[in-house]
Amino acid sequence: MPAIAPHSLLESFHQSFHQSFPQSFPQSFPLAVTAAAAAIFVAASADAGFIYSSASRSISLSSPAGVSGASSDALSDFFEFRSYSTPMVSGGVQQASTLGVDSLSFGAFAQLFSSSTAFAGPFGGTSASSVVFSVDSNLIAGLNVGTAIQQSGAAASSSVSVVLRDLTSNIVIYSTSTTASDSFELELIEGRNYQFKVAGAASVNSGAGSSFMNYSVSITVVPAPGVLATFGLAATVRRRRR
Repeated sequence: MPAIAPHSLLESFHQSFHQSFPQSFPQSFPLAVTAAAAAIFVAASADAGFIYSSASRSISLSSPAGVSGASSDALSDFFEFRSYSTPMVSGGVQQASTLGVDSLSFGAFAQLFSSSTAFAGPFGGTSASSVVFSVDSNLIAGLNVGTAIQQSGAAASSSVSVVLRDLTSNIVIYSTSTTASDSFELELIEGRNYQFKVAGAASVNSGAGSSFMNYSVSITVVPAPGVLATFGLAATVRRRRR
């Protein structure tokens, strides 16, 4: 019976997918996850940031071999990957998320395909991320959202959902459930609780087909004007010393 592949098979999984479906999805689909996990840059004042009260992150892959997944409620970074491959089907799901003092990010993809009309599932991957937080002072934050879904085949499906909610007033600040690319600034108020919830899924349950889901979302503290002025002054001093 085929086994769930470890993280070391991520590269071969990418190569296998694009060899079988060279026109289905962009070669760059893992880059958003990589950027969310390893390339976050924030310049902010030390006295402005996030306070986390709860977090939940999980991934799951259902295949003919069974269900494999991982989850965490810890207030820390989370990185997990699961994949499955046979001559008939191949795919995987990955999530990378960070919870920082002045930034939080969720990135994930699920990508699956079947090359046989005789295939009978299940075969599906899911990723979910949720965090409840507050801020230690009134601040401006930048919200960046990138999502994508695509599928082909009668039994293929994909979905994504991103919701930022003010729990104190029960007002939805931002929401999308389709392919999106958004970036804007918003005000977060001290004393209020916020929930940032992201989920995605992709599946090919029978026959030949392919399915893809990707999201890369983040909220980062925008430096106050005084902080930016201090950075600028320091840079000027350094240039003059040279």
